[in-house]
Amino acid sequence: MSNMKTAMLSNAVKNSRTMMMFVSFTVVMTLGTFALTSKAVSTYNEAMEIQEKTTEMKSTIQDWKGKVEFINQQSYRPVSENQIDSVNSDILMSIGANNLKLTNFQVSKASEQKISHDFSLKIAGQYKNVIHFLALFQAKDALVNLMSIHFVPRDGMLEADVIYRIYTK
Repeated sequence: MSNMKTAMLSNAVKNSRTMMMFVSFTVVMTLGTFALTSKAVSTYNEAMEIQEKTTEMKSTIQDWKGKVEFINQQSYRPVSENQIDSVNSDILMSIGANNLKLTNFQVSKASEQKISHDFSLKIAGQYKNVIHFLALFQAKDALVNLMSIHFVPRDGMLEADVIYRIYTK
């Protein structure tokens, strides 16, 4: 009987150990599953944030592309700083092409934000030539604005004091 008790006790201990191992294995697997699920949810949330930022970035890029296309479709647009001399050269060449005399040319000022440069010129010539020059006042595709014009008739000619602005990028 003692052997039977010992055998039963030994079986109970073995079953208890097996049950403890099974419970331990189940607890470890459950904790592992929770940890991996938590990591998967965290990774998914990070991926969703990245996707949202990527979508926002793509939207911003598309907006900028649209703005660039709009600006590039315009007849006149700001020029770079190194193109200012070329723009002035075109304007000064058109003075000669319109049979006008340039009596004064000076750089007035650059804006504080460096978005534009002002220039002043004085021209003289026949009325129709001065008006034709001013009517077609431009330089290629540069954004140029006539700021002020002052006319003075002198010696059968028309003098014009012109202040203009060249816009820069």
